[in-house]
Amino acid sequence: MDKKNIKLAWLFPSTLYLHGERGNILAFEKIAQNNDINLTVDTIELNNSFNPLDYDIIYMPAGELVQAQSVITKLEPVKKELKQFIKEGRPLIVTGNSITYFGKNIKRLDKTFQGLGILDFESIENKEVYGDDINFCTNYNQKDLEILGNQIQMCDIKLNSEEPFGTLLYGYGNTGKDKNEGIRKNNSFFTNTLGPLFVLNPWLTQEVINIALENNKLSAIQKQSEYKLEKQSFNSKKDYIKNKKTNLTNTK
Repeated sequence: MDKKNIKLAWLFPSTLYLHGERGNILAFEKIAQNNDINLTVDTIELNNSFNPLDYDIIYMPAGELVQAQSVITKLEPVKKELKQFIKEGRPLIVTGNSITYFGKNIKRLDKTFQGLGILDFESIENKEVYGDDINFCTNYNQKDLEILGNQIQMCDIKLNSEEPFGTLLYGYGNTGKDKNEGIRKNNSFFTNTLGPLFVLNPWLTQEVINIALENNKLSAIQKQSEYKLEKQSFNSKKDYIKNKKTNLTNTK
């Protein structure tokens, strides 16, 4: 039987490289390999031409705020295609500070500049950087999932008409003042979660791949009994957070 084929674009790895993102790409490749899926990963740099509609999944990891203008300038010519990508229900995944590039504007401490304006939210730089674990629940691809990871927050994300990606169980989330985590638009999501998001949460990785398969009218991955080691690790981390940590947002 021929393998199922899907394509993933990994955006700007030489520029957005803060949190070991290659591990997340390996997580996608491993799950695809285990399920007889041919996943092609293209690395897109700032000097490459790029059409979002050539891909089934787009992954854009976290970067620093000082890189915002160069990344926004690069994506501006394909803004229409990115909007269509999201509208068609393809998964665009954006993590950490890279979320800020897609909103209306970014208010830094010394200046304000425009984002891509693809989503209806604002980013406001904090005077202090917040770092901690993050734990939230989300419904994605009609699956109730619990996600665990890390967060280093330089900007508050003020939602206007957009919906959050998840409901916070522990951590800072978008503002440290509510239960909103990230942003969800159709099958695309923008999450504050950093580092090995897709390594620690392979059930989320699987559902992203499933959406790409379903969009191409291919059968989805049905296995639900795997990831035993990852689940043990997840439960150990969650137990530590629940019983031995203080949520720093409650101490302010």
